Amino acid sequence: HVELVLTAAGPRLLEINPRSAGHLPRATLSVGYDQISLLTTAIWKPAEFPVLYPSVHCPQQGGPLQRRVRVVFMRSPREGEVRFRDLLPIRQLPSFQRFDRFFELQSTVLFANCVLQDRFIPVQPTVDLMTCPFVVVLAGEDEGQLDEDERRLRELEGELYKAPGTFDPAKKLQ
Repeated sequence: HVELVLTAAGPRLLEINPRSAGHLPRATLSVGYDQISLLTTAIWKPAEFPVLYPSVHCPQQGGPLQRRVRVVFMRSPREGEVRFRDLLPIRQLPSFQRFDRFFELQSTVLFANCVLQDRFIPVQPTVDLMTCPFVVVLAGEDEGQLDEDERRLRELEGELYKAPGTFDPAKKLQ
C-alpha cells in the first residue's frame, strides 16, 4: 500500500505500509470480493476456491468490474464549522455510497437526527490525511458520473466550511 499526495511542489510520499488492499468494503464493491474473503475461502473451502475465484490476480480476467469505486478526501482550508444539513447535497449525488468517517455520518438515522436538530461539527484546517474532515465513497458503473460527482464535491467543498462561532454552540455535536 502506497499513498502519494500531490502538492504545489510536486508529488510527496505520504505512506508505505503492508496491509490488505482496497479497504475491504471498497474492494468488495468494485470486484465482488476482497483479500479477507479470498483468504477465508482458501482456508475453509479449498476445493471451491479455484471455481469461485478463477483469477484473483487480475479481476478483469475473472469478470468485469462490478462497480468503480472512488474515494474523495475532502479538504478544509481553515478552521470552521459544518452543519449536517449542508452535507445533504453530498448524500444526494448519484454515485454517493457513504461517508467513511464519523459514525453519525454513516448511519442514516443518526445523520437525519443531526439534520433535524440542526447539529454541526467543528473542523480544523486540512494538513494531512488525518485532518481531512470528511471522506466520501463514490461508486457506480459510469466513470463519467464519478468524475462529475467528484467535481461537484470540490464545488461543495468551497461552500461547506463556515467561520467558527457561526452556529449555536449548544448544537455542536459532542
